[in-house]
Amino acid sequence: MRLRFGRLLKNILSMVSLRGAEFLIGLVLLPYLVRVLGVDRFGALVFMQGVVRYGTVLVEYGFNLTGPRNVAQASSREETARVFSSIITCKLLIFLFITALAAVAVTVAVTVAGSMGAAFDAQLFWASYLLVMGYAVFPIWFFQGIQQMHYITIFNVGAQAIALVLILLFVRGPDDYVLAALFLSCALPAAGVCSLVLLLKKFRYIFVLPSWRGIRNAFADGFYVFTSTVAINIYTTTNTVALGILTNDTVVGYFGAASRLIDCVKGLMYAFNQAVYPYVSTKLAEGRDAACRFIRKFLFAYAGAAFACGCVILAGGHLIVRIFFGPGYDESAYLLRLMAFLPAIIAVSNVYGIQVMLNFGLQGAFNRIICSGAVLDLILVVPLVLKWGGTGSALVMLAVESWISVVMFWYVERMKKIRIV
Repeated sequence: MRLRFGRLLKNILSMVSLRGAEFLIGLVLLPYLVRVLGVDRFGALVFMQGVVRYGTVLVEYGFNLTGPRNVAQASSREETARVFSSIITCKLLIFLFITALAAVAVTVAVTVAGSMGAAFDAQLFWASYLLVMGYAVFPIWFFQGIQQMHYITIFNVGAQAIALVLILLFVRGPDDYVLAALFLSCALPAAGVCSLVLLLKKFRYIFVLPSWRGIRNAFADGFYVFTSTVAINIYTTTNTVALGILTNDTVVGYFGAASRLIDCVKGLMYAFNQAVYPYVSTKLAEGRDAACRFIRKFLFAYAGAAFACGCVILAGGHLIVRIFFGPGYDESAYLLRLMAFLPAIIAVSNVYGIQVMLNFGLQGAFNRIICSGAVLDLILVVPLVLKWGGTGSALVMLAVESWISVVMFWYVERMKKIRIV
């Protein structure tokens, strides 16, 4: 399946439109939640979303990267159907398994917390857990593979817009924080259900019974990406979770407010990365030199744009925070400026890791580098968070992402002699 450059631009436009719409929704939603819920309840929400994030990583497994590639490279309808049925079955099996584990874990957590005179917020957990279901049923990877990403935009933005309206109507104070979590989490499952209905109407041929061999091969194919995704989750989500365990909801609230603004920039970056990945996969079929030339151009544009955003955040961090959250969030402004160039650092690892290493068959090395970053995070996070709180968590993120970007650059350019720059 060959991709034309015009199709690439269309896919980029679709993904950027999606992230742009999400950004605009976030411009309304994030300040509203911070102001209405207060820093404590907002911190509790951010903490529980971090806990639930582990479930989404398990459900994604590695199919967010192997799925688009395998669908794009399928040579017939029958092969496309085999890929789809195998992956969607794997995701549903994982979802059922971890849901059972979550039920047991929540029961134990409630019991243990009660015996210690504390409380585990099971309602907040299950309200947030709906997000895991969304990752299980929304086949974003399939739409990426067939290069029809506008469907992702339509369903995702529509569901998030409805969630925004519900939050504005019904979330009125700190006591409504569980309701806020519920509305935030239900958008992705709703989008997933709508997308499956569309697939039944337009792509009915993909719904076939999977074979055990296909399921086994899908699990094996995604293993390297899965292990690296777990490692990535360790040095991203674990920082927030550790912050909640070692400090309090207020500290998490200040850190969460700043990191969500950074996440808006990272979301736009991820859109470009998602759209370009299958294009590079097919470009590589034309030859390594052609792929490297395209990646080189993409790297400079991608990292350059992220660096420019970092300059804006560094210069206007206090003003940005005051506009979004109002007075009293100086700590968030400081953390935002401290993490200003985090997207630019991540841009380098995205290009060298995803666009180069995964497309060039260097999954093993990619996995080892990501795992080394996770180990570094686990070494640094507890002492730095205990010493500096949210600042320590931000410093850990900067250190780990810098390490990964430098090592990936060195491995690709120096060890493998794949000349990008």
